Amino acid sequence: MQQRISVLIGADNKCVGTLVFDDTRPDASQFCYADSWCSDATAFAVSPELALTVQWQYFSSLSRKSPFPFAFADTEPESWGCRLLKAVFSKAGHERSLSAVDFLLAADDGSRVGALRFVPEGVQLADTEAGKDLTLPLKDLGQTGRASR
Repeated sequence: MQQRISVLIGADNKCVGTLVFDDTRPDASQFCYADSWCSDATAFAVSPELALTVQWQYFSSLSRKSPFPFAFADTEPESWGCRLLKAVFSKAGHERSLSAVDFLLAADDGSRVGALRFVPEGVQLADTEAGKDLTLPLKDLGQTGRASR
């Protein structure tokens, strides 16, 4: 199944472009900047390998760990976070395995690193304040560390 994901940036959620991921090709993705982004005088390439153009650009995980452009892949959970997501997904009774896009979209805005936001087509943009509730408060880090041991 093909998923179209809006890529937004900053507090004002300015549209940067569209990311497309297809489960039938889990090792690849494609991205296209929005016309409005490219025509803005303050526009910039959000990742070194993403030329600032409205042409579709294709990426593959064959030469690296993620099928997404570097700046997008950098927001994915690390290996420990992926293990946690797999455990939660399995405990909830889901039988399918998680795809690369599942991990990309799993990080809520309260815990994601950077200014990029990813919103699947047809999904309303989540309230940033609601996402903050999903991130462990600093006071619980000691307890979390002890529990992980």
